[in-house]
Amino acid sequence: MTTFTLARKPDDGENERTRGVLTCPSLGVPAALSLVTLEPPWKNNQPGVSCIPAGVYQVIITLSPRFGRLMPHLLNVPGRTEIECHYGNTVSDTEGCILLGTTETQYGIAWSRLAFGKFFPWLTGALKIGEVFVAITDPLPDPILAAQAA
Repeated sequence: MTTFTLARKPDDGENERTRGVLTCPSLGVPAALSLVTLEPPWKNNQPGVSCIPAGVYQVIITLSPRFGRLMPHLLNVPGRTEIECHYGNTVSDTEGCILLGTTETQYGIAWSRLAFGKFFPWLTGALKIGEVFVAITDPLPDPILAAQAA
């Protein structure tokens, strides 16, 4: 079993997007991998407009109805279907899926196809070893903002 992580960052204050860092452990070949992610903001897990809940999800590769090709797919996401890791640069490129990139931009991420081109072989290699899971974590609340809100 292999687990990679997606550590979400604190909201940028605009609640228009959810940014994160995806970290894949070294498996020898392929090597360790670190990418940036982009998802919609949290909107109570509403399909099509919200990021998915934090949690641990099994990841498989299966045919994507949207892309018509093999894509990473997260299983058993509560209240959701067809959650994938794919390419795209802004929140308008996703309906709740996780977008992959190499760097952040003002409105999203860049070099998404390059990032996907690194992630897909890593995932394929990990799946040859056994089951693969992603552990998605939300940021801890900012204690200063929490105190101000109280």
